[in-house]
Amino acid sequence: YFYPGMAAQIDIPFICIFLATAKEVKANGMKKVGLLATETTIQYQCFADDFSRNDIELIFPDSHDQASLTAIILNILAGKKLDSDRDKLKEIAHKMQDQGAEGVLLACTDLPILLKQEDMTLKVFDTVEILAHTTIAYALGIIGDDILA
Repeated sequence: YFYPGMAAQIDIPFICIFLATAKEVKANGMKKVGLLATETTIQYQCFADDFSRNDIELIFPDSHDQASLTAIILNILAGKKLDSDRDKLKEIAHKMQDQGAEGVLLACTDLPILLKQEDMTLKVFDTVEILAHTTIAYALGIIGDDILA
């Protein structure tokens, strides 16, 4: 969405969270994942291009579940870590699994505060954690320039 233009304007390596996540999902052999994110992330289709280029289909919450997700994110931002919100996230993820999702992306920096892999049987991808691991692997020379935007 915005990173190709940014990357072209700077002289340092630019690792994109969208591309890093797509590559991680692909490395896990998955072709279809649910996207738990803010309305803005979904509206601007931030993950769409990199996931499409990696032959991965994204599943989105319906409008009711997206409204619930927004309320959950606002609760987390307000310092509320509610079990009922965790249960609702799990419910939304399971609906996505029923639609064929093989995993779910926690594509909002606040969601991993509430939901962890141990809370789910479905594979959970924490996009911030993926970006951190990718950045370290790049810095150590474990992965090459194909990860750069």
